[in-house]
Amino acid sequence: MLGIMLDFFYPVKAKAEAVVNESPGIKEIMYLVELHGASTPELIMKYQQKRYEYQAALPQKSTAFGLLTIRTHYCEDIKTLRVEILNARNLKSGDANGKTL
Repeated sequence: MLGIMLDFFYPVKAKAEAVVNESPGIKEIMYLVELHGASTPELIMKYQQKRYEYQAALPQKSTAFGLLTIRTHYCEDIKTLRVEILNARNLKSGDANGKTL
């Protein structure tokens, strides 16, 4: 819908792209329209991608609780999210309530 409006008001594609690139409001609207129109697997993939980008941007440092490497997969047929722990390093021991010992 937003693409149709941009095409109407800015028939020259280069001008429409310039307007989108210069306006953070339009970028945000386009992102939200895309997000609200996504299926469950697409939403999970987008979340994982954003999470990966966020974690990749963090400086590499030691953490207070250790590190986990996980893999996730959304099973469309049974509508569940499968989370698999691939690696765990330097985990701190704790009790059932999560209090570090």
